[in-house]
Amino acid sequence: MLIRKKIYIKIIAAGVFIGLILTGINSTVTVSAHPPQGLELQYDFATQELSAAITHIVVNPNVHYVAKVEITKNGLLFAAYNYTSQPTNSQFTYTYDVPAVDGDVLDVVLYCSLFGSRTATLIVNESQQSLGEIEIGKVKSGIFSIQAEIKNIATEASENVDWEISVKGGLFGLTNKTKSGTISIIEPGSSKTVRSGPIFTLGNVLVSVRAGPREDLTIERNLKGTGRFLGLTVQPELTVGFQTIAEGFTSPIEFAVPNDGTDRFFIVDQVGQIYIIKNGTLLAEPFLNISDKMVPLMGGFDERGLLGMAFHPDYATNGRFFIFYSAPAYTEGFNCTSVIAEYIVSNDNEDLADPTSERIILTVDKPEFNHNAGKILFGSDGYLYIAFGDGGGANDNHGTIGNGQNISTLLGSIVRIDINSGEPYGIPLDNPFVGQEGLDEIYAFGFRNPWRISYDAPSDRFYVADVGQNKYEELDIIERGKNYGWRIMEGFHEFDPALADDLGISIESLAKPIDEYSHGMGLSIIGGYVYHGNAFPELHDKYIYGDWSDGFIPGRARLFYAEETEKYGFTRYEFRMDSNDSISYLLAFGQDTDGEVYVLTSEILGPTGTTGRVSQMIIEAPLKG
Repeated sequence: MLIRKKIYIKIIAAGVFIGLILTGINSTVTVSAHPPQGLELQYDFATQELSAAITHIVVNPNVHYVAKVEITKNGLLFAAYNYTSQPTNSQFTYTYDVPAVDGDVLDVVLYCSLFGSRTATLIVNESQQSLGEIEIGKVKSGIFSIQAEIKNIATEASENVDWEISVKGGLFGLTNKTKSGTISIIEPGSSKTVRSGPIFTLGNVLVSVRAGPREDLTIERNLKGTGRFLGLTVQPELTVGFQTIAEGFTSPIEFAVPNDGTDRFFIVDQVGQIYIIKNGTLLAEPFLNISDKMVPLMGGFDERGLLGMAFHPDYATNGRFFIFYSAPAYTEGFNCTSVIAEYIVSNDNEDLADPTSERIILTVDKPEFNHNAGKILFGSDGYLYIAFGDGGGANDNHGTIGNGQNISTLLGSIVRIDINSGEPYGIPLDNPFVGQEGLDEIYAFGFRNPWRISYDAPSDRFYVADVGQNKYEELDIIERGKNYGWRIMEGFHEFDPALADDLGISIESLAKPIDEYSHGMGLSIIGGYVYHGNAFPELHDKYIYGDWSDGFIPGRARLFYAEETEKYGFTRYEFRMDSNDSISYLLAFGQDTDGEVYVLTSEILGPTGTTGRVSQMIIEAPLKG
């Protein structure tokens, strides 16, 4: 079969003979033969079966069929199946036994006996198996009340959809009211309107609308309102647009700016290059290319790669900068090794690094391909902070207690080191585990996949967005020595409370998030920045962040901002995006020296292609209800 396939490929390449050859096989066969047009994957956790639904117009079933199917799991070939024929109908499904856990990446390749192949990727995600696609539409003022539109954007009916409208604040206690109910059914593509109770208030209020088929799938919209005694006006939400400043990247994942007065933007591409945007122009030659040092990436989906970059505070005079990347495993039995390395800029050209100047600072072996984190940055103390994920896979299943709660590993921690002393680095004396049990490098721990972290100098705070597992995404403010809970907690909720008992830890003692949302809102939180720009005063001092996507395929990112109403008391609001300014996959944020914020995005699920883009956020006129 494989020999026949190779022969046909050579015949096709010959081109000039193709019409005669195909006619000789069967007079009805024409050059319109093609590979399978559609390949959709689904995974059933209950049966551990992978279903590959195929759409394939068969020109001649004797010679034009799916000849081979290859299944790859996490970059390694899992199984291969050969076929000598296939159903003659245009749509059919093959099912395969594939043991998998949450987070596994499955690639399926169909090879056609005549014309090429088709590939599809599936990230196994248990919560997606029953995720109802409910969306909150227009929220507006009614007569003495608030009304909200609950939409079903799925292809199947949604049943027993719970909803809740709450109004808090204002001058009268009567406004702190909540009304809830259940919608028995919402048909596909349709919506239902729900209403709050009577509202009597004056002054500013917070309107919250929540909906979802189950508590863990709840979506939420928060809006500002103004009470006018007999009724309430809902203020329009901020609408965001984007001004592209550079494109053509594969997977732009980091935005770094040196404090050297040059106003250059350095864009880190996950596949191994760092590019410069200078005077508004993307320079063709990379500042640095380390792709030959990295572990080979999976094109369908991968969390490894070149993940972080930070300039030394004295970069203008010493030319030192640092990167975080995934190298092939240094130790047998591991998937890869996270490397923090130092480089120096070229003596001859400020737009080129010296590729021979690498100095390895720190390495950490990782058991799985995902949960790499990878953000590195300097605080005002001059120390280098490094974010490490828990090692990957589901449930932090590493040893008996996992890596998040294991202070004998750097995995699952925020690390702080002194790169100006020691060899290859020193330990700040006030790191929390200096002189006691635990690795001296650890600054805070109990994280799953902190993607990304940022330091806000005016408030002297570190913000970290920690990607959750199946239910909740969380946003934290990092404080020295604190335990942020994973895998005992996921957000505010217990995940493995028995582990707290085993470790003698009080759940009440664990650091709590400043924000949490469920997987009805999105699947992977993306950390951002506190806005300090001048272009949009309404966002000043608000923390801008987002979510990678609320589904794997197609991608649909979401953007938020959090407003602090009291110390560590935050309310999340969502930016509105019209169809012309939607984002498929949000990868990271950036911030320039003026405090303006940028988004790094891609139209493709994995690190492949050239759809990566860097855009500046633009706040437009509010979207009217």
